[in-house]
Amino acid sequence: MSHQESARGGVLPIDQLVALNDEIAALVRAGVPLERGLAAVAEEMPGRLRDIGRQLAEQLAAGTPLPQAIAARHEFPPIYRAVIEAGLKSGRLPVALESLAYSARRMIELQRSVALALFYPLMILLLAYALFVGYLLVVWPAFAELIDESLPPLLDSSIDWVLSHIALWGPIIPVLLLLGAILWWYASRRPRDSANGRLGWMPRIGSYRRNQRLAAFAEMLALLVEQQVALPEAVRLAADASGDANLERGSRQLAASIEAGAAPANLEAFPPLLGWLISSAAQGGRLPIVLRQAAEIYRRRALRQADWIRLYLPTILLVTIGGLAVLLYSLALFLPWAWILRDLANPPGGI
Repeated sequence: MSHQESARGGVLPIDQLVALNDEIAALVRAGVPLERGLAAVAEEMPGRLRDIGRQLAEQLAAGTPLPQAIAARHEFPPIYRAVIEAGLKSGRLPVALESLAYSARRMIELQRSVALALFYPLMILLLAYALFVGYLLVVWPAFAELIDESLPPLLDSSIDWVLSHIALWGPIIPVLLLLGAILWWYASRRPRDSANGRLGWMPRIGSYRRNQRLAAFAEMLALLVEQQVALPEAVRLAADASGDANLERGSRQLAASIEAGAAPANLEAFPPLLGWLISSAAQGGRLPIVLRQAAEIYRRRALRQADWIRLYLPTILLVTIGGLAVLLYSLALFLPWAWILRDLANPPGGI
């Protein structure tokens, strides 16, 4: 398989990217030359990963540096290339790769938790929809014979239209829900560089992702500063490796102001703690220690938010969808009875 043919497959699914990343990190940590190690482990990888591993090994054996070899391939997202570059610059490539793998695994676990949280409400929604269609086809005609003259004209005509077109709209909602679930599952396997992506509409997901990326930024910046990389370059590399677009823009503005000889400015993209740490970089040797402490703070926040999502999101969705279904069925059943009782109490012609 040629490089062009492999590239047509698009970006690697996140689980495959993590698997390949683990192999590279283990080889680097063991001190095995990547070109030889990748060629060996590629034979044990399935399908597409085997081809990518072989081709990477060939590129490295031909003298291509790892960052350029990764950047030349479309299977790797930009954040992975940035992590490789920052890890090499800091002299701690295994640590950088393992940090990325940790964040990716946490996101995979969270996506699975959200999928399970959505499963039961989705089943309730489909069951409620099926009962609603059955109600319209079986129960409503019996009610309609009793209360036809009592219905408001607009409601009567609307119900007639719905019943006459039920063969058209009846299958649409289940098909759309099924299609949406398939697309969501497919998209969830793709690494994303933009914030939140397919989960951003859910409560706490945005802040979880933000804290994960802030932790990655602080950890990477600590590694780079520890290796005496110039602060402007360190900030840029760490922001690129975090995958946060706001941090990337803010870091470039910040690096430009430092390189111009001005005091650190344009810190709006950073939370107060990180902004203060960067602006106080004169702490010298203590800066990496303090940055790691900040990374731990953000990581703990992310873990608390992930726990909240796992514990409370299923209940919130179940109560919301189940409560809405119960409300609609109550109205569908009791309103016709209310109209019937009203007509019995007040017959049209009087007594």
